Amino acid sequence: MLKRYLFHWATAISLLAASALTCGETVIHFTPLEHTADKRLEYPLKVIDLAMRKTSKKYGAYILIPTPQVISLARSIYELNRDTYSNYFFPGSTNIEEMSNGNLVKVDYPLDHGLLSYRICFVSPNAKTRVAAAKTLPDLQKFSITQGTNWLDVSILQNNGFRVIENQNYMGLFKTVISGRADLFCRGISELHEEYDAYKSLGNLQYDDSFVLVYSLPYSFYFNRNSK
Repeated sequence: MLKRYLFHWATAISLLAASALTCGETVIHFTPLEHTADKRLEYPLKVIDLAMRKTSKKYGAYILIPTPQVISLARSIYELNRDTYSNYFFPGSTNIEEMSNGNLVKVDYPLDHGLLSYRICFVSPNAKTRVAAAKTLPDLQKFSITQGTNWLDVSILQNNGFRVIENQNYMGLFKTVISGRADLFCRGISELHEEYDAYKSLGNLQYDDSFVLVYSLPYSFYFNRNSK
């Protein structure tokens, strides 16, 4: 049943794309997220949609179409490098440039105006009291931090003395910190409260309010050079 559903979903996407090309619309592709509670792409999609609407009189009609399946960050960059989908974009940081083969271009517009650089952390219930008692960076370095595989945070935190536990599954990051398999899971200040509301039902999800980590996390759109 699942295979049949996925087949029909992929077929519908293909038909939408073909119809859009026939109508002369510019097709813009994006990667769908893992589940409906995941709102990370909501704001970037609104920005793209606003930019396209504002310029539609000059450049014509457009349509936003998700790719046929949910894929990882690494696979997304792979497809972006290959130019698999027309006008495929991915929002991210400089780690995308590091994973590219020189075929990508960055839209020089700061999507979040630096907000992602300020990191507040979800904290394991078992570690919350000890984390709140930390006064210095060496104190914080005693705690493990979970982050997504290939996220820019991983190398930044490791280079600053933190032990990082990587997880390929986004929802799994919340489960990791709830269960105590990691002490902290740090998010941008523009992300944390919305994610707390979305995932507190997973268990005893808590966040720390005793410190903020600050490191540069530029956030922009990336396209293949062949995008129009």
